Amino acid sequence: MPRLVGRTFSNSIERGDYKSEDRACLDAEDVAFVLVRWVVDIYHNSPHEGLGGRTPLEQWDADIEDGNYPLSGLPDVASKRLAFGKRLKCKVSQEGIVVMGVQYQSPELGMYFMGMDTKIVEVRWDPENLGVISVYLEGIWQVVPSVYDRFVGMHFHDWTKVRRALRAKSASRTRTQRADSATAGLDVLDQGAEMIVVSCDYDFGAPAALAAEGEGMISFFLCAEDVKAGIQGVGPNSFSSSVLAPVQGATMAEWAYTKRDARRAFVLEDTYIEYNKGICTGFDWMFLQLEGAQIVGTDTFKNDDASIASQITRIKSLEEEPDVIMLCSVMPGAAAAVRQIRASGINSLILNGSAVDGSYWLDAMPGLSGFVVPVQGSIYGDDPRPEVEAFNAAYESKTGARPASQYAYPGYILIDLWAKAVERAQTVDGATVTAELEKMRDETTIFGPRSFTASLHHQDTALMQIIEITDGTPARVDEWTISKPVPLDVLMGR
Repeated sequence: MPRLVGRTFSNSIERGDYKSEDRACLDAEDVAFVLVRWVVDIYHNSPHEGLGGRTPLEQWDADIEDGNYPLSGLPDVASKRLAFGKRLKCKVSQEGIVVMGVQYQSPELGMYFMGMDTKIVEVRWDPENLGVISVYLEGIWQVVPSVYDRFVGMHFHDWTKVRRALRAKSASRTRTQRADSATAGLDVLDQGAEMIVVSCDYDFGAPAALAAEGEGMISFFLCAEDVKAGIQGVGPNSFSSSVLAPVQGATMAEWAYTKRDARRAFVLEDTYIEYNKGICTGFDWMFLQLEGAQIVGTDTFKNDDASIASQITRIKSLEEEPDVIMLCSVMPGAAAAVRQIRASGINSLILNGSAVDGSYWLDAMPGLSGFVVPVQGSIYGDDPRPEVEAFNAAYESKTGARPASQYAYPGYILIDLWAKAVERAQTVDGATVTAELEKMRDETTIFGPRSFTASLHHQDTALMQIIEITDGTPARVDEWTISKPVPLDVLMGR
């Protein structure tokens, strides 16, 4: 290297006024190419004193011939993280450890926090997977997961882009950081709010909902479909106005079995968020109860996977093509998966949850057919209930465009139900209104009946409209209500 122009020398003093960048003669790719050629062609073929004068290549060949090859397999993920991961010293708090804005917690870390005076620990983290970190606790490296499953497999650069987008959105209007969610909840309570509507997402909405719970106020998650967004994860005054993910999956299972004679299903789960897991949980629970129905295979993928070729190979290796593929995913991964499935020649009916309702993504999938989702109401002008189309028209008049998906509806539903409960209670007091909401059994709304109980502030069954995409056009083809509610233990993922 010292013989090349553009060298950087050992330090800045030695370099002096030498303009290294202006005189550079190799880029990074050139250097990598030269190094590889030198190792392969020169080093491996040069006599080595430590090998008794043999070249490394000669020693390799001799070891292979003699059966003397103490070669070890690739190190596991945890070992690679310790060897090559980024190094930090972090403070342990009651909430765990925060690295790059991601919270990590484990029982071992909790015990360490309670029992040790020194709260600063060594950490190794992998920029290619923010799902777990390694923490040095009392002489042992412990693997500590993120408290949110969405970070499993997420690259640091992708998370950085998300954080920037969230900050930009927060700076303009909406607060979306968890800490900001709690602050926003307290702000609106201080301004005299009698009820709080929080984010669809449980993780971001829960801090504001907990702030309301602390004041005895009602909170409604705008469209959360995780059972934790209610009694189970917030408290007795928290509700969601949408339909749980397992109910969506169960609806697809029973409808496809009954109306499309589906008997053989392949379940393909995107591990990105809990919503996806919920859809698959509901589908599995319902489908396996139906006579003659069987799940012939399961597989997983990540939402940002560039290819699901291996999963498609498993589907195509089945003796018969499955009648249906239960694809539990959200955008953009769902669209990419559907495109690859169809491009591979698989013609099975593809089912998904409500999260992929809408036609906004179909330009990338010209001519798509055989894709079905359950929704609370049709945005396409073909809902059999005149009240739904009246809502769509009113929405367009107010905003200048029709609803982009069924998620325009839960907000209307929650205000409708809360207003009825307030009117019956003759007060906005949280506990009193909650009691009225919990009396609702098949309460009429323009999007179907809604019920709440003292143990569940979600819909464990619901009337769903069935939307099928044919030749690139979505349309309502049916409606379905599952034959029995999804049990609480299934909703909880037990």
